[in-house]
This record gives sequence, C-alpha cells and structure tokens, in this order.
Amino acid sequence: MTDTIFALATLMGKSGVSVIRISGEHALSALHALGFKKTPAPNHVYFSKLFTPDTSDLLDEGIVLYFKAPHSFTGEDIIELQLHGSIAVISDTINALSQLPYLRPAEAGEFAKRAFMNNKLDLTKAEGLSLLIDAETSIQRKLAINQLQGNLETLYESWRKELISILAKIEAYIDFPDDDIPTSAITETTEAINNLIGKIEKHISDDKRGEILFKGIHVAIIGAPNVGKSSLLNLIAKRDVAIVSNIAGTTRDVIEVKVNLEGYPITFFDTAGIRETEDVIELEGVKRSLSTLESADIVIFVCDDISNLDATNLLKNLRDPESTILLLNKADILDYSSHKYFSSFNLSPNHILEISVKTEYGMKNFFDILLKNIKDKYNPSSEPVITKARYRKALQECVTYLKLFSDIKTLELAAEDLRTAAYFIGTITGRVDVEEVLDEIFSNFCIGK
Repeated sequence: MTDTIFALATLMGKSGVSVIRISGEHALSALHALGFKKTPAPNHVYFSKLFTPDTSDLLDEGIVLYFKAPHSFTGEDIIELQLHGSIAVISDTINALSQLPYLRPAEAGEFAKRAFMNNKLDLTKAEGLSLLIDAETSIQRKLAINQLQGNLETLYESWRKELISILAKIEAYIDFPDDDIPTSAITETTEAINNLIGKIEKHISDDKRGEILFKGIHVAIIGAPNVGKSSLLNLIAKRDVAIVSNIAGTTRDVIEVKVNLEGYPITFFDTAGIRETEDVIELEGVKRSLSTLESADIVIFVCDDISNLDATNLLKNLRDPESTILLLNKADILDYSSHKYFSSFNLSPNHILEISVKTEYGMKNFFDILLKNIKDKYNPSSEPVITKARYRKALQECVTYLKLFSDIKTLELAAEDLRTAAYFIGTITGRVDVEEVLDEIFSNFCIGK
C-alpha cells in the first residue's frame, strides 16, 4: 500500500460542496502541486485557491484540510479538498490529480480497506460504515451506528478470546503429556465450550432480523384477479404506480414499491391475480406471484367476496399464518358478516380485516395491525444484531467445530477443532489472515470511502 490514492468522496453532480480525498505518503506533494504554498498544520482549516499543475489555471477556491498519519481515517496522511459542487470543478480537479505520476485513482472501498489494514477499523466496523452510507430509514441508521461503534466487534472478540483461553489450556496439556489431566479440567473445559455454544446459537437464532431490516421487509400482496390489489398498492404508495382496470389479468408482472413505515424499510409487491389461465403471459405472471409469496416476509391476502376466492387454497397451506393478513376488500358494498368461512383459516381473528380501498374504510386499522406485526417480528433489541450473511455463516461453522469437542479422541484433534472454530470467528472481525475475503467486502463500498 505504498501508492497514494485519490477519489471524489461525494456524489458526482451539482451540489453546494464536493469533497475530494487524497491518502498516502505523497498527499502533501499533491497539495503543493495544486499551488498550495504553505506547509499545513495538521487538523487546521485553510481557505486557498487551487491551480492546475501544468498550466497554473485557477481550478477553484475552497477549504483544505490536512490529517497527519496516523491520526486520520486511513492511518495515512490525508488531504481533503472541499470545493464547489460543480461538475466542471470536480472533473477538472480530478483530471489535474490524474496528471501527477505519484497518484492513482482509488478503487472502490480502498480508503476503508486502508483503515482496516492500519488497524483503524475492524471488518465489522468497516461494514457498519457501508451500512450507514446505504441506510434509508432511522432503524437502519441506528443499527449501522451501533455496528460502527463496535458492538459486534466487542461481542465477537470476547468469544474469540474465550476460545483462545480454552485452547491455551488444551495445548498446555499437550505440551506436558506425562502429567495426568485432572478429570475436573476436562469437565470445566467442556462446560465452558457448551456455554459458548449456547451463547452463539442464541445469537444466530434471530430469524435473520438484522439482515431483513437492511434488505427491507418484503410484503407480498396476493389474491385473485380484480380484488383490488393494485388499488391497494396505489393507496399505500400514495401515487399511481400500478394500472387499475376491470379487465382481469391486467397486472402481468410483479410491481415493487418501497415505503418507510415509522423507520421500518418495507417493500410492497403487487402481484398478478392468481387463477387458472391458458394465457401464456398471464401464466408467467401467476408463477412470479407464487414465487413472491414463497419468499415474502409478510403476506397480505386480498379478496372481495366469497365467490371470488379462486386463490384461497393458498390460505390453507400458508408457510407462516402469523405473518399473514387477510383483507376483505370492498366492505362499502359487500356484507362479510355472514361469511364464517373466513374463520376456518388458521389466521388470528385480528388478522382478518374488512376494508374498502375506494373509501379508505379500515385502512388505519390495517396499517396499525401491519405495523404491530412488523414490530413483533423485527423490532431491534438492545443486543448486537447480525447484519451480514457472512457473519451468520462463520458463526454456524464455528458452532459445528465446537460441537466436535464432545467427541474428542485425542487432545491434538480437539485443539485443532478449537483453532478452526476461533478462525471462523476471526474471519468476521479480520483478526486472522483473511486477505482472500477483503476484496469482496470492500468492493461493495463507494469510490472515495
């Protein structure tokens, strides 16, 4: 990492301010090449004109900041240029820096990767930064901030150190084979490992709450044709996103709408009406509806009358009845009071609601029930939450090797299993040699981060 890198840290486009970062041993040289004559003091703010290195044309005037290694984000010398958010200013400044032979454009996530390599961040904090940048709701922001503050790092490092402590005892017995191993020592070690297994399994038995909160809670709107699914989606979106027609089969593809509901990121999916059909295109839409139903976190099943329940067989075989809400639409013109048929489904009475999309009757109650369901399933606890699938996979591998300890044949094999278990936890935080996973992790970052 001897290269000095630069990148635009803000979005390309018109804005009040744009930020360009330079990191590495030649950062100060790059600043001087842009016409800055002084030797800047660290952590001081300067207002200066900047010029092209070759022709000395005025590029812009703006704020210059210098962060001296190791007291910077990357742990290297950093120059930060805060310029006017003009496309021309940004482009010409980037072009000017590109002319300097000791600089090169940064790759995606390279600033954060250097911070990790210089022990400024562990991998969970680095990924917490990426999650914070991508956060669109307050709940996503809070989870990302907690991770960036080190809640996962602290938890996983405590488990790794606990494993290393146990491993040290096992290896001590291996180093002194002539000494008898007290039975109590093996018992205590087994108890410590079983206790750790319990803590990890409790941590990963969370219904993937953190991962779902970052990808968005998927809510599928399902039902027969012409029951009001698209009208419901338009009402939820507060705009016309789906075509509404009396012609059955109008919706052929799945339509998505993202909504922020009290901080919870929700993606609603309007699906094609489920019915038997010989229309090839409509049939493909029905297949996509069933696929959306299968992968949904919450299902909203819409019907408008007992006579229009071609799709209700699906209600009898729901994967998760507790996460299904049945909406009896058109309650302004239909009487559902005599339809005891609906109570035969394995649904909570509170999840069978009469509504009218046309008059908005019952919609407040529907949103209240939906929000309660979401909070019951996905409300973040005060405990650290798994936010990445790779954390979960590594922890599951760790538990697999810990459970092998109870079947130990020799102490050498037991020690190897414990080393492997500790390795998998270490891959989460980066406390092991994980060069092969770094590129994949940091490639998902923005340029300039």
